[in-house]
Amino acid sequence: MKSLRELQLIELELLQKIADICGKENLTYYINYGTLLGAVRHNGYIPWDDDTDISMPRPDYDRFMQVAGKYLGSDMYLEDFKTTEDYRHYPARLSSRDGKLRVHTVKTEFEQSVCVDIFPLDGMPNGKVCGALYKARLFLLRSLYMFSVFDLITEGRKDRAWYEKMAVSLGNVIPIQKLFDVRNRLAAINRAISKYPYENAKYIANLMGAYKMREIFDKDMFRDGKVYLFEGRYFVGPADHERYLTYLYGNYMEPPPEKDRNKHGTAPAGT
Repeated sequence: MKSLRELQLIELELLQKIADICGKENLTYYINYGTLLGAVRHNGYIPWDDDTDISMPRPDYDRFMQVAGKYLGSDMYLEDFKTTEDYRHYPARLSSRDGKLRVHTVKTEFEQSVCVDIFPLDGMPNGKVCGALYKARLFLLRSLYMFSVFDLITEGRKDRAWYEKMAVSLGNVIPIQKLFDVRNRLAAINRAISKYPYENAKYIANLMGAYKMREIFDKDMFRDGKVYLFEGRYFVGPADHERYLTYLYGNYMEPPPEKDRNKHGTAPAGT
């Protein structure tokens, strides 16, 4: 696989498989991040994007992880930290055996299977004080987790906060990763973010997403979703894409400068 377009088309089939499973099992999912932005702005993939993301309400996410395996052929496999011993990410991934992605990090370079990331949407506590304490706890848990997988941190991201840049600099000179067990860190995060039931929450969050504590949303933004045209097919996204995309990206209809168009430190393997 040598071209970005080939990679996108593999991810499209993974996305279609997830949508098909959700349809058969009556599960809710939403395309999000650049996948939703691509649907709105380009009716498909953002031309320079190599990433496909979806989210699911926690009950649907848990159910999907239980039932998806019976629908998968030999060309795809599903992973999360509970089922795969050497898996070091929090969101689950549906991966293809037909394509590889080359990843550059602050410590190394490696190849991984082309995949779609699947994020759970979890409930948030009610009340400002409880919410503030909860966010502080999750910030700490997430920070400890990031130290445990320091070698996976993508190099060259310019949108990191000052304290994240300091942590990256520290990790480059001190072997801090050896102090933390990644599976313990992931288990602690899972216990914390799944504490508050999705069904009872006014606000929901993707607490292990790229935008961290910014990804707290009014549940009404998602509702039962809305259908979007994407690469000649139709997929479900948040009901109010205007609020969602403006909240995350500001003026989302204006493409970023060319120098800021690959934040993942990735390229199709073979290029």
